[in-house]
Amino acid sequence: MDRTFSWQNMDITLDENNTITVHDILNETKEELDFRDRVTDMSLAYGALVVTTNSQYHVYQQTNWNTPHVEDLKEPPTLIVQCPHHFALVDANGIQVINYEGRPLSTIKFSGLRSEFLNQNTLTLCRDAIALVDPAQPKQIRVYDLYTGRPIGSAPIQHKLDVVKISLNQQGSGADRTIAILDRSEEHTSELQSLAGS
Repeated sequence: MDRTFSWQNMDITLDENNTITVHDILNETKEELDFRDRVTDMSLAYGALVVTTNSQYHVYQQTNWNTPHVEDLKEPPTLIVQCPHHFALVDANGIQVINYEGRPLSTIKFSGLRSEFLNQNTLTLCRDAIALVDPAQPKQIRVYDLYTGRPIGSAPIQHKLDVVKISLNQQGSGADRTIAILDRSEEHTSELQSLAGS
């Protein structure tokens, strides 16, 4: 069965033969990317295509589909989350943050992390921080420095209701970093909270 993703003027399609076709609609070009191993996941955003197999991840740039950054994996990831500057691969051992040149930046781990329950709604990252809804305590949001892997703030952010979606702002840094929180309330309201005070 084919899988298709789109981002801006790019469409990518994975076929049953482990070939990804990249179609640039604006420039009317097509590229075919072949993989020897079965593709387990892929994500297209911010001009970068991240593809995972059971043993490797491949990072392609929209400006050059011919020479990806390829690195080996210890375990197959269960989730890919991208931001304009980096991406995160989630596996059973934790969350690995990697830049688009394929260089690992940090690994996020804590006691009780149930990474199999994280998804695109409960994990977010930006230039300098990564945040996640704690799967074991869905009213709690943990925020980490993206480069050191250390927690930001003296304690996790506590919310009144179970959190179903979070998003870090992508502009600015440090003191002006905010997080939008969507909880499980009947009104589905969103809250904007500064990380500087957490």
